[in-house]
Formats: sequence, C-alpha cells, structure tokens
Amino acid sequence: MAKTETRTRQHEHVVDIAASPEAVWQAITDAEQLVQWFPLDAEVTPGDGGEITYGWGDDLRGTCRIRAWEPEQHLSTSWMTPTGEGAPLVVDWFLEGTRGGTRLRLVHSGFGMGGEWDNEYEGTRRGWSYELRSLKHYLEVHAGRTRRAFWLHRATALTPEQAWTKLISPTGLIQGELADSALAGERVSLTLAGAGPVRGSLLLVIRPTDLALRVDDWNDGLFRAAHEDCGRGPEIGIFVSLWDYPEAEAAALEEKLDEALRRHFA
Repeated sequence: MAKTETRTRQHEHVVDIAASPEAVWQAITDAEQLVQWFPLDAEVTPGDGGEITYGWGDDLRGTCRIRAWEPEQHLSTSWMTPTGEGAPLVVDWFLEGTRGGTRLRLVHSGFGMGGEWDNEYEGTRRGWSYELRSLKHYLEVHAGRTRRAFWLHRATALTPEQAWTKLISPTGLIQGELADSALAGERVSLTLAGAGPVRGSLLLVIRPTDLALRVDDWNDGLFRAAHEDCGRGPEIGIFVSLWDYPEAEAAALEEKLDEALRRHFA
C-alpha cells in the first residue's frame, strides 16, 4: 500500500549577529545564557537525546527534546505545544560563521495545513521574529550582563484590530503617533500609560498585532506589546527586558505597566 504523504508548512528566519558562532551557540543552548534573552527560566540537559525546558513562570512552560546537537553548527529540537494531527513540530537552528560574526537561520516546521494550525503558525512566526531580535540585541549590546525581565498578560475578547487601537493611540496604553508607514529602526518618542515617556527606536512592527521598541531610557532595554492567540486563547501581552537595571526600579516599572494593562484591557 502506498504511503500517504502528510503535507506540512514551516516558517524560516535569518538574522546576522555580530558575535562568534561559539557565543551564539552558548546563547541558544546554555540555561544561564538563555534567560538573558529568551525565557524567564530554563533547564538544559545537553547532547543528542537531551532536553531543553523553557519557562515563563507558572503560566507557560514546556520541554523540547533534542534531536540533533552539533556544537556551533546545528541544533534541532521538538517544540513545546503541538496541536492538531500530523508530524510533530520541530525547531532547527543553523549557525554559519561569517566575516562579521554569525548567520543564524531558524526553521520552525511541522505545522499542519488545516485552519486549526493557523494561530499556532502565526503566533510562533511572530514570536520568533521578536525573540531573534532579542538574541541579536543581547549579544551585540548586552553580552555578559544580567537581564531582569517580566511578562504581563490579560485575556481579551477584542480582535487584533480593536486591541491595536487600545494599545497605540493618544489615550492608549502606548500614547503617541505611529505612522502607518513606520518601520523598524525609526526613532520614536512615546508615552507608556502610568510609566511616563520613552525614547528609542522601533525594533519590530507587525500591524495589527505586534509592536516592539528599543528604549534608550531603560539602559537600551526592550519593550514588546502583542495580541496573542496561540494555544491559550486571545490575550494582550507585554514583555520587558532590562539589562543591568536596578531591581527596585524594574519592580516599580512592572507594577506601573501591570496597572496600565489592567486599566486599558479590563
């Protein structure tokens, strides 16, 4: 009997990082390095057949089995939360040394073709678009420094378009003007409700779901706001990364943004 071919889809991301393949490999495979740019906590059992666990507090945690372990060249793992039927989800990291550092190519594959996979496909595609920028930012700007990070989120019944107007508007959580043509790299001056003005540059803009900033006023920290609907139901999330930032000031900022998030998305 002929085998039935299971069709799947994938998304791919490429980023050039001004750091050595050794440094990039450590950042994606060492637990102490992972928490400087990606999850809030991590555990790693290295080598073929080992595991990497990513955690964001009690709300989100998952373990990925290591399928391939080729230091400074290729890491392949399963992914945390496959849904639907078909082939398991796989994340492949390919590292290539360049004259300026390392070219990292990430391929997230195994998504089914049916509509039940769409939210997970889009959520991980947008998620990696931000996280790989976070990796690049850490290695090029903050390598060796300690990150303080927090994730705030609230369930919402709003569509992405409705949530975008609450996120970014003269009276929104992010107050100011953002042109429809605004692109990554552009300088901005905005105000975060309850947390005051911020100056910096756009790191990522994916309308109407994602906005990420590099914030000068936070020692070149990162701020991301996003509408997510990937496995947990629709929610608005804020993620902040602060390197070598005073603990008391980070806690105060978290409290202010949490209150603003609850107020704007009650």
